[in-house]
Amino acid sequence: MKTLKNLSTVFFLLLFVIASGCDTLNNEEPEVATVTEADLEAASSIMAESLSDQNEGMMANLNDMTANVGLQSLSYDRRRFSRNSDLRPCRGVNREYEREYDDSTGVHSIDYSRTHEGPNCEKTVEVSLNYTFTDGDGSFIARPFVSDAAISEIAFEGTRSGSSMYTTSRGSERSRSFEQKGEWNLSGLLSDVATLDGTQSSTGEYSFVRPDTSGNEVSGSGTYSMELNTVDVTITQSATEEDLENEISGQLQYTIMMSRTVNGETEEKEIEGTVELEGNGRALLRFNGLRQLYRIRLADGDVEVTDANG
Repeated sequence: MKTLKNLSTVFFLLLFVIASGCDTLNNEEPEVATVTEADLEAASSIMAESLSDQNEGMMANLNDMTANVGLQSLSYDRRRFSRNSDLRPCRGVNREYEREYDDSTGVHSIDYSRTHEGPNCEKTVEVSLNYTFTDGDGSFIARPFVSDAAISEIAFEGTRSGSSMYTTSRGSERSRSFEQKGEWNLSGLLSDVATLDGTQSSTGEYSFVRPDTSGNEVSGSGTYSMELNTVDVTITQSATEEDLENEISGQLQYTIMMSRTVNGETEEKEIEGTVELEGNGRALLRFNGLRQLYRIRLADGDVEVTDANG
């Protein structure tokens, strides 16, 4: 009898497990669309423009953040590209510069526009920046262009909106219209290595055409939203003139939501991953759970497919 009772108990336990499994299978989970090679090409293009200086991405904001804020202009004198415009032929020149300072809040407000038209690029962008400079005691610095050696920390907010078209040296063609906002904090400026914390978000429309590793043409277009966050990012302050792209290193995390229409059907994809800032002017783009890797040049957003050892 005890044996039969035990078998009966096991039988009902099995029924319970099977029933639970059926309930789980019958639950309606949101369908996750498969990420395709075309999606990765689009995501790498979006990230390249969202990061690079000449495409008004993160590095454009950070170059503004670390510039010398003057009464009539932003000065990039500590950067090599400021001495030779051929190094950044599509960067353009800041125009219609306006500056205000609120001594009650310590906020320096800067507005300018940047329009450029050349053989390989066109862009129009409006920029609004807010800076708060503090010294080692936490006091506001009202004249950073005079007291730059005393700056210990910068709280910065930068918004950029506009459109751009760009052809890279590898023959890639990209265009986008965008609205972008970055909130960054740079601390430890009185030491050799400063720490960067913050986030950037952007929305817009994109299109691209570029050759793949086999020489075939790949293309895509659609809309997107993107969020980028620092994980562990530092800036080494060079004693000599150096571009910021060669001083910044560490890791970023990102999330991209893309929407595009194919044959009358709208597809939405979410892609997440990391960006390794390599400290040599380049960044390695990784996608969570996937092997594909892309390397991005932070100055101009040029993209190449690479491998883990590349």
